[in-house]
Amino acid sequence: MKLNGKPACIHDDSHAKAILRGRFRIARDEYLKKYDFLYDKFIKKTPNKKNFYKFFCQLENDGLKQTLIEKSVKQISFKREVSQYLSLGHINAEGEDYKYLVEERLYPVCFSELDSADPLGENSPYGLKVLFYFTEHALIKMIHRHNLHDLKSIVDVIKKDIKPLFSEHMLESLPKDDFVIVNGDAYMPCTHSDSGRLVIKTWISRTAWTIYNEAKLSNLSDLLENSGEIRVFSSEAFHSSVYLEPK
Repeated sequence: MKLNGKPACIHDDSHAKAILRGRFRIARDEYLKKYDFLYDKFIKKTPNKKNFYKFFCQLENDGLKQTLIEKSVKQISFKREVSQYLSLGHINAEGEDYKYLVEERLYPVCFSELDSADPLGENSPYGLKVLFYFTEHALIKMIHRHNLHDLKSIVDVIKKDIKPLFSEHMLESLPKDDFVIVNGDAYMPCTHSDSGRLVIKTWISRTAWTIYNEAKLSNLSDLLENSGEIRVFSSEAFHSSVYLEPK
């Protein structure tokens, strides 16, 4: 709904939750419909590596349009290429993985890879690799504070604000205890799942900061806004510090 050409304001967290769940439900349904449509065409072709690769790539290209964060294609050789996808959420998860994510209200940032030489993953099993999770609460706060009405807008905020987390090297270097991520627009208290993966618990946008946190973080956040970087602090250091230096 739009008022005077602008999206209507999201008035509370319940409204944001309805948007989040509704948009993901629609995206999941569309992904499954896309799978059925493409599979009906695929089974009429010769089941070779080339056709399997084309099928899976088209499914991800079309099915992840709303939740795709990044895509890259690497030309390994004249005959071989690898397509890599980074996406938000569980719309292309299968079976028990999908059930678990929905029940736990976790939204993963997932990495998947398709190799034209091994599209079925017989030598390197195909599947989703979870880099880290958002809790539902974190995405609700992001939607509410930024007035986001669709999944693409959520993905755009994630790409802009926490791109350094897309690196496995960066993820491996994070503290093992609870910590806080700060960027130019928000700070995010974080923990770890039972499997040891990063979980972003909530998303506290700068517009919602207390006067105390604005005074503590303003110079640092201004610097990070310009550089596109993030900073990581232990929970103890974040909460005990009166001022965080923009180093």
